[in-house]
Amino acid sequence: MWIYKTDPKEQDQSWGDSIYTDFADFKHEALKICVGIRHPGLVQKLCEHFSELDSQHFSDGKWYKFTKSGITKEKAILAVCEACHADVSEIAAFRDDYADIGMLMLCGIGIAMDNAVQEVKDIADDITLSNEEDGVAAYLEKWIIAFD
Repeated sequence: MWIYKTDPKEQDQSWGDSIYTDFADFKHEALKICVGIRHPGLVQKLCEHFSELDSQHFSDGKWYKFTKSGITKEKAILAVCEACHADVSEIAAFRDDYADIGMLMLCGIGIAMDNAVQEVKDIADDITLSNEEDGVAAYLEKWIIAFD
């Protein structure tokens, strides 16, 4: 779900079929809310006021993600592994931003996209092409499908 005051498709046709709202009648459930905050001190105030939320800073400087406390990509991966009777060491994860570091470290192999922030590249087991270059597909074709 994307929450914007204008239809994102009016700005960029590649947005697909995202849901958007102008907040006038906000009744959609949301697992996370991403907001642009120009003053970092405001993030701290929001976190103090909404103690049941965690925040994560995105790499572009002013964007923050808010989720319910304790809701993480790591917990989701562990839950999927448990449900599928798989070991986390069998999981490959592809990502590019600060919020992904824990997930990449947890999984058997963590792959950074070429457009990832340096901190993600530093902890990754491997680096593939960028998001714009279909890096996940290229990696799978090279390392997974080739061994099938």
